[in-house]
Amino acid sequence: MNVRTQLSNDLKAALSGFRVVGYNTQIDPPTKPTVMLWASQMVKGETLKRPMVTVTFDIWVLVGQENTGAADNALDAALEKVLAALQPLGWVDWTTAERGIFADALHGWRVTATAVAFIDTETEEVA
Repeated sequence: MNVRTQLSNDLKAALSGFRVVGYNTQIDPPTKPTVMLWASQMVKGETLKRPMVTVTFDIWVLVGQENTGAADNALDAALEKVLAALQPLGWVDWTTAERGIFADALHGWRVTATAVAFIDTETEEVA
């Protein structure tokens, strides 16, 4: 299993009532809190003993409500739940959360998180 799939599965387990999408895609305005995540960067690790990479994730938190005070409150509450779900994971750490617009249409929070992963040279998959 790769780290993106692992993070997606961990967030699905922790975020009851959320839709979790483990890849970058165009979506219709969400009808419930939605988390989209993908690996946006991989940097070679500094060990020669076992191939490793530092993986940077973009994690978008969306609620599908737009341009109202209630939407901001719902979006902030969803962000808090996502950060609370990330916090206990020992293998990934979030670093920043920035307000933005996903796909030029949906207001949301973009959370940046990083993880260290090892490359499984037998299967050529990041583990």
